[in-house]
Amino acid sequence: SALRVTQRRLQQFVQARILRRIEQPVYPREGTGAKPSLFMLDMVGAELVEARLGIEVKPSEWKPRQAERNLIFMEHTLAVTDFRLALLQACLDNQVTLADWTGEAILRKEPAKVEVTLKDGQTAKVTLVPDAVCKLVLPSGHATWIFLEIDRGTVTVEPSHWELRSWRRKILAYRQLTETGQLQEHFGAE
Repeated sequence: SALRVTQRRLQQFVQARILRRIEQPVYPREGTGAKPSLFMLDMVGAELVEARLGIEVKPSEWKPRQAERNLIFMEHTLAVTDFRLALLQACLDNQVTLADWTGEAILRKEPAKVEVTLKDGQTAKVTLVPDAVCKLVLPSGHATWIFLEIDRGTVTVEPSHWELRSWRRKILAYRQLTETGQLQEHFGAE
């Protein structure tokens, strides 16, 4: 059957180190059994992509990560991927060009840092790392930017202590980036 052929081919890719198989973690006592495996490029696969597309690959980017065993991290990563795939399809369906996509791993290397004013008038320094930033170019040539923040229910709207992560703090930081022109300076976004 097609399923068996696909499973055998995936197994061959894993053995050849073209793909790496990741078993999705499950919640304890969830009672759902194992989730489907995920497959990512392994080092040989990355080298093939590098040779074919001319994209520089750093060996450290293709090593298994401890975070892959973290259920919340994995579900968040899959949610970002699902969004990106849906966005790509929507772009294709509407003659929109996805001109640029920068993911969190790259954005984390040089995070945006701003100072925001709190309710009580005090200021606080905020480091802002979106889940992704992308640029869309419409058929008219007009460009628009998306700063992606995927919420999996782990961030409160406004916690009682400012030090905690919150949506309010992120929104204030984005507003400050826009008002000060740092959005253009840091991300190249208009």
